[in-house]
Amino acid sequence: FLSATSFLCKSNNCFGFESYYNMADKELYASIAANLEESSWSQVFDKLDKDTFNKLQSALDTLKEVAPAQEEEKIADDPTQAIKQLNAKLSKLMKQLKAHRGRFTRIENRVSSIERSGGGGGGGARGDYAAAMGIDNNIDIGVKPIKKRKKQRKLKTMAKPQDIADDSQKDRKHFYHFGTRNLQVLKPSTGYPTKKEAQRPVEGKLELFYSHGYSGNFDESRQNICLSSDGTKLIYYIAAIAVVYDYQNNSQQFFTKHNDDLTTICISPKKTWCATGQKDPKDEPGKGKDLPKIWIWNYKTMKPVQLIDNVCWGKIARLQWSKATNILYCVCGDEDQTLKAYNPDQFKGKGEPDTLIEANTTKEQILGFVINDKPNKAYYDEFIIYGKRKFLHCGIIQKGKKLLAKTKSVSIASYKKDGEKFFPCAQWLPDGRYIVGAKSGTIYVCRDSTCIHLIEKAHSRTVGCLLVTKKSVISAGHDKKLKRWRICDDEGDSKTATPTPSSPSKKKTPISAKVSKISTGPKALEK
Repeated sequence: FLSATSFLCKSNNCFGFESYYNMADKELYASIAANLEESSWSQVFDKLDKDTFNKLQSALDTLKEVAPAQEEEKIADDPTQAIKQLNAKLSKLMKQLKAHRGRFTRIENRVSSIERSGGGGGGGARGDYAAAMGIDNNIDIGVKPIKKRKKQRKLKTMAKPQDIADDSQKDRKHFYHFGTRNLQVLKPSTGYPTKKEAQRPVEGKLELFYSHGYSGNFDESRQNICLSSDGTKLIYYIAAIAVVYDYQNNSQQFFTKHNDDLTTICISPKKTWCATGQKDPKDEPGKGKDLPKIWIWNYKTMKPVQLIDNVCWGKIARLQWSKATNILYCVCGDEDQTLKAYNPDQFKGKGEPDTLIEANTTKEQILGFVINDKPNKAYYDEFIIYGKRKFLHCGIIQKGKKLLAKTKSVSIASYKKDGEKFFPCAQWLPDGRYIVGAKSGTIYVCRDSTCIHLIEKAHSRTVGCLLVTKKSVISAGHDKKLKRWRICDDEGDSKTATPTPSSPSKKKTPISAKVSKISTGPKALEK
């Protein structure tokens, strides 16, 4: 192409190309010619007179004969020689690539200079030539500008180059890896620890004097704040510490024995003890598996009472202390959400207490459970477990020194065929019934493992909390309303039969009727 294009440029004086050729670079137009498509060449040939075209054709014919390709070099059988041959080929290929790169850089610079001198894409000699030949200036010739590489920043150092290069500073040279950078620094001349000293625990420590905040921004943030027996302190947790807050004096005390975030808390009904559970901590090298643990501690003296170590996998999901039997119950965060129980009489600080019960509950996520202060005479303890899509009645039976659990899911299909997405709260009524709040805003009234009634549209949105007093119930909903309900007598004591799930009443009973179990109070308190 270089030879043919040179011939064309010298011969085609009729287009005033001679003057332009004298100032042009052969390599530039050879490259342009090599990248033109057939349609562009057809435009060029149509503009040539017959004599010029014949001369160009003869010049191109002489270039048809291509030198025969060289035979491939055979790779030696000796691996060492073969590696040398491959290295030589790679070196040759790299040189050729560098040569091509340099050539395209020169072409790019030349094209830029022509465009600048010609006032853009269509000015100057190049524009005159294109106009005379009838060639579109916007034709893509395939030559793309080569992007310049950004210069890499040198690593910043905290010492001057002459200091780093100084042999007297050789022992102080050190590289510190920060992110993707490797920083070169000089260690302090005095007081820097040796490798052995660096492995020792840190002598100094931070002192915690006040904790701001409370772990209340999670889906499972329920039953996680307690009031002390004397009513002067709030007990809660944040991160890996338990906080005892004296709100009258605005002072705090901390329990810091846990080695990972706390997940649950409860207090003893008979002593100034608090039980806290945590999630699965990270295993420390050389110390084996470290599983979630429960700490029992005194919230007045802030001293530990008992450690229950390696309770389960995952986390301690919920802890509750029974007021009737003083048993500490634990719902684990493993796959089967195992129920465990411990006797506080064994909390003497030495050895592990015995596990009184170990029973599976449900695989649906548990949000909480509430224990009946006055359990049914048929049970040793009685509580309600509530969570995603279902709630369960659990009766504990004593058998010797061990406990057995009878757990049964409460069906609401007769009242609500589609079910509920989750049940965020529950409470026991003084007469042994219990109420459960649902996402739909409905409150379910149940006894044992049977749903006996429901109050539809108790709230227009989720029932988030229920509080039972001596004569009334207060409910809080996501509709930003508080409602007070009057507790009626159990329908079972009257002559009218109570509607059951197997034979539900066809008539819609008003909320104020006796059969509703809980009737609306005179006022609904707007927030």
